[in-house]
Amino acid sequence: MDKNEFTELLKGYQKNYEGINCDEVYFLAKEAMKYIGDSDPAIRDNLVYPYIEHVIKEGLLKPEEIKELSATCLENITLKSRKFDDGIFCRTFSMLVIAAIVNYHRKNPIFSLSELEGMFNRVIDSYQSDFDVRGYINKKGWAHGAAHGADALMQFAMLREANTEMLLKILCALQKKAAISYYGYIHNEDDRMARAAVAVIKRKMISDGKIFSWLQRFRIKKEKSYSHIIRKNNIRGFLSCLYFRLYNESRFENYNQEIAKIIISNN
Repeated sequence: MDKNEFTELLKGYQKNYEGINCDEVYFLAKEAMKYIGDSDPAIRDNLVYPYIEHVIKEGLLKPEEIKELSATCLENITLKSRKFDDGIFCRTFSMLVIAAIVNYHRKNPIFSLSELEGMFNRVIDSYQSDFDVRGYINKKGWAHGAAHGADALMQFAMLREANTEMLLKILCALQKKAAISYYGYIHNEDDRMARAAVAVIKRKMISDGKIFSWLQRFRIKKEKSYSHIIRKNNIRGFLSCLYFRLYNESRFENYNQEIAKIIISNN
Protein backbone atom coordinates (compact mmCIF):
# COMPACT_ATOMS: atom_id res chain seq x y z
CA MET A 1 0.00 0.00 0.00
CA ASP A 2 1.55 3.32 -1.05
CA LYS A 3 1.29 6.54 0.93
CA ASN A 4 -1.59 8.00 -1.06
CA GLU A 5 -3.67 4.83 -0.72
CA PHE A 6 -2.93 4.65 3.00
CA THR A 7 -3.74 8.29 3.74
CA GLU A 8 -6.99 8.13 1.79
CA LEU A 9 -7.96 4.97 3.67
CA LEU A 10 -7.17 6.54 7.04
CA LYS A 11 -9.05 9.71 6.14
CA GLY A 12 -12.10 7.56 5.52
CA TYR A 13 -11.83 6.10 9.01
CA GLN A 14 -10.82 9.33 10.74
CA LYS A 15 -14.24 10.19 12.16
CA ASN A 16 -15.17 6.59 12.89
CA TYR A 17 -12.23 4.46 13.99
CA GLU A 18 -14.75 1.93 15.29
CA GLY A 19 -15.53 1.13 11.67
CA ILE A 20 -12.13 -0.48 11.20
CA ASN A 21 -12.21 -4.26 11.08
CA CYS A 22 -10.43 -5.67 14.13
CA ASP A 23 -8.17 -7.70 11.85
CA GLU A 24 -6.99 -4.48 10.18
CA VAL A 25 -6.21 -2.44 13.31
CA TYR A 26 -2.61 -3.61 13.76
CA PHE A 27 -1.92 -3.71 10.02
CA LEU A 28 -2.93 -0.06 9.79
CA ALA A 29 -0.87 0.78 12.88
CA LYS A 30 2.23 -0.72 11.27
CA GLU A 31 1.51 1.17 8.06
CA ALA A 32 1.02 4.35 10.07
CA MET A 33 4.43 3.95 11.71
CA LYS A 34 6.02 4.14 8.26
CA TYR A 35 4.80 7.74 8.07
CA ILE A 36 5.19 8.82 11.71
CA GLY A 37 7.99 11.13 10.59
CA ASP A 38 6.40 12.43 7.41
CA SER A 39 7.28 16.08 6.82
CA ASP A 40 3.67 16.86 5.87
CA PRO A 41 1.85 17.85 9.08
CA ALA A 42 -1.51 17.00 7.50
CA ILE A 43 -0.35 13.38 7.40
CA ARG A 44 1.82 13.21 10.51
CA ASP A 45 -0.14 15.38 12.97
CA ASN A 46 -3.68 14.95 11.70
CA LEU A 47 -3.80 11.33 10.52
CA VAL A 48 -0.94 9.10 11.57
CA TYR A 49 -0.27 10.01 15.18
CA PRO A 50 -3.96 10.38 16.20
CA TYR A 51 -4.68 6.90 14.84
CA ILE A 52 -1.75 5.25 16.61
CA GLU A 53 -2.55 7.02 19.87
CA HIS A 54 -6.20 5.97 19.62
CA VAL A 55 -5.58 2.26 19.08
CA ILE A 56 -3.08 2.18 21.95
CA LYS A 57 -5.22 4.18 24.37
CA GLU A 58 -8.38 2.19 23.62
CA GLY A 59 -6.64 -1.17 24.04
CA LEU A 60 -7.27 -2.24 20.46
CA LEU A 61 -3.83 -3.83 20.15
CA LYS A 62 -2.55 -7.05 21.66
CA PRO A 63 0.36 -6.79 24.15
CA GLU A 64 2.79 -8.32 21.65
CA GLU A 65 1.66 -5.81 19.02
CA ILE A 66 2.26 -2.89 21.37
CA LYS A 67 5.71 -4.29 22.12
CA GLU A 68 6.48 -4.45 18.41
CA LEU A 69 5.42 -0.82 18.02
CA SER A 70 7.63 0.15 20.97
CA ALA A 71 10.61 -1.61 19.35
CA THR A 72 10.04 0.36 16.16
CA CYS A 73 9.82 3.60 18.14
CA LEU A 74 13.02 2.88 20.05
CA GLU A 75 14.82 2.33 16.77
CA ASN A 76 13.34 5.56 15.40
CA ILE A 77 14.54 7.72 18.29
CA THR A 78 18.15 6.59 17.91
CA LEU A 79 20.10 9.62 16.72
CA LYS A 80 21.66 8.69 13.38
CA SER A 81 23.15 12.03 12.34
CA ARG A 82 23.90 15.42 13.82
CA LYS A 83 22.05 17.48 11.24
CA PHE A 84 19.06 19.77 11.47
CA ASP A 85 16.91 17.86 9.00
CA ASP A 86 13.48 16.29 8.67
CA GLY A 87 14.62 13.24 10.63
CA ILE A 88 13.57 15.19 13.71
CA PHE A 89 9.90 14.46 13.00
CA CYS A 90 10.38 10.70 13.10
CA ARG A 91 12.27 10.93 16.40
CA THR A 92 9.93 13.29 18.19
CA PHE A 93 6.66 11.73 17.10
CA SER A 94 8.02 8.30 17.96
CA MET A 95 8.64 9.79 21.42
CA LEU A 96 4.95 10.68 21.61
CA VAL A 97 4.03 7.11 20.70
CA ILE A 98 6.32 5.86 23.46
CA ALA A 99 4.57 8.23 25.87
CA ALA A 100 1.22 6.72 24.84
CA ILE A 101 2.58 3.19 25.25
CA VAL A 102 3.98 3.83 28.73
CA ASN A 103 0.74 5.53 29.74
CA TYR A 104 -1.15 2.43 28.60
CA HIS A 105 1.20 0.18 30.59
CA ARG A 106 0.56 2.23 33.73
CA LYS A 107 -3.10 1.17 33.59
CA ASN A 108 -2.70 -2.22 31.89
CA PRO A 109 0.76 -3.63 32.71
CA ILE A 110 2.31 -5.50 29.78
CA PHE A 111 6.06 -4.91 30.16
CA SER A 112 8.48 -6.59 32.54
CA LEU A 113 10.71 -4.45 34.74
CA SER A 114 13.74 -5.21 32.59
CA GLU A 115 11.82 -4.23 29.45
CA LEU A 116 10.77 -0.94 31.03
CA GLU A 117 14.32 -0.19 32.17
CA GLY A 118 15.66 -0.91 28.69
CA MET A 119 13.04 1.34 27.12
CA PHE A 120 13.73 4.10 29.63
CA ASN A 121 17.48 4.01 29.02
CA ARG A 122 16.97 4.33 25.27
CA VAL A 123 14.59 7.26 25.76
CA ILE A 124 16.81 9.12 28.22
CA ASP A 125 19.88 8.62 26.00
CA SER A 126 18.02 9.95 22.97
CA TYR A 127 16.62 12.93 24.87
CA GLN A 128 20.02 13.95 26.16
CA SER A 129 21.90 13.46 22.90
CA ASP A 130 19.40 14.99 20.46
CA PHE A 131 20.42 18.62 20.01
CA ASP A 132 17.62 19.47 17.54
CA VAL A 133 15.08 21.17 19.79
CA ARG A 134 13.24 23.20 17.16
CA GLY A 135 9.62 23.79 18.12
CA TYR A 136 7.38 24.76 15.22
CA ILE A 137 8.92 24.60 11.74
CA ASN A 138 7.39 26.74 9.02
CA LYS A 139 5.26 24.73 6.56
CA LYS A 140 6.23 21.44 8.23
CA GLY A 141 4.58 21.85 11.61
CA TRP A 142 5.59 20.68 15.05
CA ALA A 143 8.94 19.03 15.70
CA HIS A 144 8.92 19.91 19.41
CA GLY A 145 11.72 17.61 20.51
CA ALA A 146 12.15 19.05 24.00
CA ALA A 147 8.41 18.91 24.66
CA HIS A 148 7.64 15.49 23.18
CA GLY A 149 10.58 13.90 24.97
CA ALA A 150 9.46 15.51 28.22
CA ASP A 151 6.01 13.97 27.71
CA ALA A 152 7.61 10.53 27.51
CA LEU A 153 9.76 11.18 30.58
CA MET A 154 6.69 12.31 32.52
CA GLN A 155 5.02 8.97 31.83
CA PHE A 156 8.10 7.10 33.03
CA ALA A 157 8.16 9.26 36.17
CA MET A 158 4.62 8.16 37.03
CA LEU A 159 5.33 4.45 36.66
CA ARG A 160 4.85 2.41 39.81
CA GLU A 161 8.08 0.66 38.77
CA ALA A 162 10.07 3.92 38.74
CA ASN A 163 12.92 3.98 41.25
CA THR A 164 14.94 6.83 42.68
CA GLU A 165 17.77 6.39 40.19
CA MET A 166 15.35 6.66 37.28
CA LEU A 167 13.72 9.78 38.71
CA LEU A 168 17.08 11.46 39.30
CA LYS A 169 18.09 10.74 35.70
CA ILE A 170 14.88 12.40 34.51
CA LEU A 171 15.59 15.54 36.55
CA CYS A 172 19.16 15.66 35.27
CA ALA A 173 18.04 15.33 31.64
CA LEU A 174 15.40 18.03 32.08
CA GLN A 175 17.89 20.42 33.68
CA LYS A 176 20.33 20.04 30.80
CA LYS A 177 17.63 20.44 28.18
CA ALA A 178 16.03 23.43 29.90
CA ALA A 179 19.34 25.28 30.25
CA ILE A 180 20.64 25.12 26.68
CA SER A 181 22.20 28.27 25.24
CA TYR A 182 21.95 27.72 21.46
CA TYR A 183 18.16 27.89 21.05
CA GLY A 184 15.54 30.00 22.77
CA TYR A 185 12.37 28.15 23.69
CA ILE A 186 9.25 29.96 22.46
CA HIS A 187 6.73 27.16 21.89
CA ASN A 188 5.73 26.17 25.44
CA GLU A 189 8.60 23.72 25.79
CA ASP A 190 9.42 25.16 29.21
CA ASP A 191 6.02 24.23 30.63
CA ARG A 192 6.06 20.73 29.13
CA MET A 193 9.46 20.13 30.73
CA ALA A 194 8.29 21.61 34.03
CA ARG A 195 5.30 19.30 33.99
CA ALA A 196 7.63 16.30 33.78
CA ALA A 197 9.75 17.65 36.64
CA VAL A 198 6.64 18.10 38.79
CA ALA A 199 5.69 14.47 38.11
CA VAL A 200 9.07 13.47 39.56
CA ILE A 201 8.83 15.79 42.56
CA LYS A 202 5.31 14.66 43.45
CA ARG A 203 6.47 11.07 43.80
CA LYS A 204 8.25 12.20 47.01
CA MET A 205 10.91 9.56 46.41
CA ILE A 206 13.75 12.07 46.21
CA SER A 207 14.98 13.80 49.35
CA ASP A 208 14.64 17.54 49.83
CA GLY A 209 18.41 17.79 49.85
CA LYS A 210 18.72 16.27 46.39
CA ILE A 211 15.91 18.44 45.02
CA PHE A 212 17.66 21.55 46.35
CA SER A 213 20.97 20.35 44.87
CA TRP A 214 19.23 19.88 41.52
CA LEU A 215 17.78 23.39 41.68
CA GLN A 216 21.23 24.86 42.31
CA ARG A 217 22.31 23.65 38.87
CA PHE A 218 20.11 26.37 37.41
CA ARG A 219 22.23 29.12 38.98
CA ILE A 220 24.43 30.79 36.39
CA LYS A 221 27.16 33.41 36.50
CA LYS A 222 26.53 36.73 34.82
CA GLU A 223 28.09 37.06 31.39
CA LYS A 224 27.82 39.46 28.47
CA SER A 225 27.08 37.23 25.52
CA TYR A 226 24.20 36.31 23.26
CA SER A 227 24.31 32.67 24.35
CA HIS A 228 24.14 33.70 28.01
CA ILE A 229 20.95 35.68 27.36
CA ILE A 230 19.39 32.63 25.69
CA ARG A 231 20.36 30.35 28.59
CA LYS A 232 19.15 32.84 31.19
CA ASN A 233 15.78 33.25 29.48
CA ASN A 234 15.36 29.49 29.02
CA ILE A 235 16.12 28.87 32.68
CA ARG A 236 13.81 31.65 33.82
CA GLY A 237 11.00 30.26 31.67
CA PHE A 238 11.42 26.74 32.99
CA LEU A 239 11.73 27.76 36.63
CA SER A 240 8.75 30.10 36.35
CA CYS A 241 6.62 27.27 34.96
CA LEU A 242 7.87 24.96 37.69
CA TYR A 243 7.09 27.59 40.34
CA PHE A 244 3.48 28.03 39.27
CA ARG A 245 2.89 24.30 38.85
CA LEU A 246 3.96 23.84 42.49
CA TYR A 247 2.36 27.06 43.74
CA ASN A 248 -0.93 25.75 45.13
CA GLU A 249 0.62 23.01 47.26
CA SER A 250 2.00 24.22 50.58
CA ARG A 251 4.22 21.14 50.93
CA PHE A 252 6.37 22.53 48.11
CA GLU A 253 6.63 26.07 49.45
CA ASN A 254 10.28 25.56 50.42
CA TYR A 255 11.11 24.57 46.85
CA ASN A 256 9.33 27.61 45.46
CA GLN A 257 11.18 29.93 47.81
CA GLU A 258 14.44 28.58 46.44
CA ILE A 259 13.22 28.77 42.84
CA ALA A 260 12.37 32.46 43.32
CA LYS A 261 15.82 33.14 44.78
CA ILE A 262 17.51 31.50 41.80
CA ILE A 263 15.46 33.46 39.26
CA ILE A 264 16.32 36.73 41.02
CA SER A 265 19.98 35.78 41.37
CA ASN A 266 20.31 34.97 37.66
CA ASN A 267 18.84 38.31 36.52
